[in-house]
Order: sequence, then C-alpha cells, then structure tokens
Amino acid sequence: MRHCGSSLCMAALGALASAAVYADQTASPTQLSTELGWGYESQTAPLLRLSAQGEFISIDGLQRLHGPHASVGVQGFTNWTAGDAWNVSLAANALVKRSPASPDFDFSMGAFQPALHIPIGASSVGWGMTLQQINVAGRPFRESSATQWDWTLPYADGSHWAFVADWGRNRHPQELSDLDANTLSLMLQRHWNNPFRALQSVDVALFSAREHNAHGFDELSHRSAMLSASMQWSWGSTNWSIGANWSTTRFDASVFPDTPERVDQSSGVDVAVERALTARQTVLLEYSSVRNHSTIAMFDNHYQQVALKLRSSW
Repeated sequence: MRHCGSSLCMAALGALASAAVYADQTASPTQLSTELGWGYESQTAPLLRLSAQGEFISIDGLQRLHGPHASVGVQGFTNWTAGDAWNVSLAANALVKRSPASPDFDFSMGAFQPALHIPIGASSVGWGMTLQQINVAGRPFRESSATQWDWTLPYADGSHWAFVADWGRNRHPQELSDLDANTLSLMLQRHWNNPFRALQSVDVALFSAREHNAHGFDELSHRSAMLSASMQWSWGSTNWSIGANWSTTRFDASVFPDTPERVDQSSGVDVAVERALTARQTVLLEYSSVRNHSTIAMFDNHYQQVALKLRSSW
C-alpha cells in the first residue's frame, strides 16, 4: 500500500515543513477550512510468485489496484502574541478517505501541532511538536510523535529562508510493531514571493532523513534524501501550480539473502488548477503521480491519482 511506504515519510516531511515554517504573520490569526473531494487512484506493481525454494520470481505483467474514492478534510490554525515577542500557534488537521471498490486505499489521519516562535534579530526561532494518528485500510497503522526546532529568515517582499530539524518516533499496533522506528529529519527551504512578473511564488526544498528501526532490524532502517521544487501562477481567473520531487532511499541491509542492497529511487509530479467560486469557496482539480524504482523488483510501483475538490474557508 502506498501510504505505508517511503512516500508516507516524505509526505509527512512536507506537511511538517508547511505547518512549522511560515514567514507571513499578517494573515488572519484564526483560519478554518474544509475540503470535500472525489477522485480516482491506481497503483501498479510487478507480478510475483513464491517458488518451492522460497524465492520470489517475477512474472510478466503487472498487478493493479484501482478505484474511485471520496474524502473529507478539515484544517484549522490559530495564533496569538504573548507579551511583546512570543508568538504561540496551534494547528490541527484531519482527513478521511474511503474507496469502496478498493478498501486497501482507505486512509484516515489526524494531527495536532502546537508551536512557539520568538524573534531574534531579523529572523525567528521556533519550537513545536507534532502528534499524529494514521489508519490504513480501516485499521490503526501508526502513531507518531515528534519535536521540531525551526529557524526562519523573512524578507520584506514575503520571501524567506527556513530550516527545520525534527526528531520523532513511530509506533505501530502489536502485529506491526516490527515497523517501530526512531526518526531524524532536516529540511532547508527557499521561498521566493513574486520572483517574476508571471509567477506568484517559487519554492525549492532539500530534505535529509534517517529512520532507525527500534528493534534493530537493519532491513527496515534507512537513510533518504529528497529535492522538491514547485511554482504557482495565475492565468485568467484560475490559479495554477506544478511541483516535482526526486528522492533516494538506501536501506541498511537486504530484505532477503542473496539479494542486492535495497536502494529505491522515486520521482513524483503534482499539477493543480484552482478557480474561485465565491469569496470563501474554490474548486480544485489536481493530478499526482509517484513512480518508485528499486534494486529489488518487488518494491517497484507506480501510483496515480486525479481528484476534484471543493474547498471552503471560514
């Protein structure tokens, strides 16, 4: 399942970056939004069978998991100033996605993120924490807790530099406890606001992460790195965005005897177009694709999704 692989780790880092790093404090101090979505997703992977000798043998062809889905999401954010300098914020979000034809795609999550920021010269330094619960295929999958430290250097035009360090732990139900891990991740981000006449923003981020299995299983411990880039622009009455990411993940040991060291190379693209319906409602059409290539064929996969979403702000 896609949500259980390395893409989940990268998606979590991306969510952490967007929640923990902000440079514009002129927006409304309290924000609440809801999102209703309808879409279609698919995942393909190699066909494999187990030989009498206990070896996996590749078969020509692909296995495909696909189906429509519906989703509901809620996001909230509030911040206030304590004293002359301290800024306290609270962010929370929840998502439920159901795919009746392919229950393995069912996914739900909830997260809570308090944070504290103080200015230091022209920059700001912050501390925060993240508590997250993830369910996959209708069953509890992961509970995560993490602590973050971040540094932000804003510019007068709305651009900024940001750095985030995150220490966390992932815990799973008893039947999946072999996946328990301790994590460390670092992120460096550069945001340009209105860099050119036709562009609203450009973002580039570098990620580095280390996940160490809590039970000493080297085949489940890994190091990863990712580069992501995105840009946004307006065309007529619509807002467009496109993003791409490239990542590599190297595991500490092979999964099976006599197999090469597992190294995964992943690339993804996201394209979205958004149009305002009212002052508080927008409709969003998006497409995403993630392709993973591994030195061990059974981990090759290609995930695609197209979705139509109605977003409301309050």
